[in-house]
Amino acid sequence: MILRPIRTASHPAQESRPEAIALDGRLARAWVGHNALHVVENGTGSFEEKIRKTVDVVCRSLGVPGPRSQPRWWIVRNVDEVALAALEPAEWKLEHVFLRTSDGSESRVTKKSSVGGGPATYHHRVRGKMVGDEHSTSERTLSLREYKALLKTRDPGRLKIKKTRRAFLWRDEYYMLDTFHSPESASGTTTLFVEAPKGEFSFPPFLEAKVDVTTKHWFSSSAHDSYARTMMLAGEVASDPFDGDANADPRRGAW
Repeated sequence: MILRPIRTASHPAQESRPEAIALDGRLARAWVGHNALHVVENGTGSFEEKIRKTVDVVCRSLGVPGPRSQPRWWIVRNVDEVALAALEPAEWKLEHVFLRTSDGSESRVTKKSSVGGGPATYHHRVRGKMVGDEHSTSERTLSLREYKALLKTRDPGRLKIKKTRRAFLWRDEYYMLDTFHSPESASGTTTLFVEAPKGEFSFPPFLEAKVDVTTKHWFSSSAHDSYARTMMLAGEVASDPFDGDANADPRRGAW
């Protein structure tokens, strides 16, 4: 989240309304691509609703139960690269390696490297048992030494997942566009994620939605297992060709 100082009578704003809006935009764009960037918009709902969304973000970031928004995923195609580039997306490469566990949890390490160069960063995430109706989640940043040590516990039954992620802001929503490179069955699949879409949601016009996978039973039932989701996404691309159904293309109506 991006927090700005609260303006009061004793500490008035130093900029006009248009200047404040422009400053907010520059601040948001500067943070695009950060692991913990979340957008809580001003445009819709009451102040209480904004508080609820903020609590939701904090709970998810800490991996503890709390009020939940409904994130959405789509399989997309025909990306207008020129229009997307105009938004100046942050772009990096992700490599997920899944580790052996004995308690049914999902454990994975991730190497995150910038497409433009620079040092890589390393992360370890564990999704554990159910707490209420949510899976407990913990994530931490690793040193290169810790990353290499954890790689020795790699699960040989699970393939490495490689993808390119592009993150961008569009109409006060934060999107992540992932294109998979491996495993081979998922190669070329592109998915779009938005964390907490508004009621009057406007699908980015420079993307073509193939299918809203959030509505699929297999997607919700594998919420704790990102490896299984990737394999099922690949199967969805192969078995469910785009048919122009209104449910598959959210640009045909708000929800």
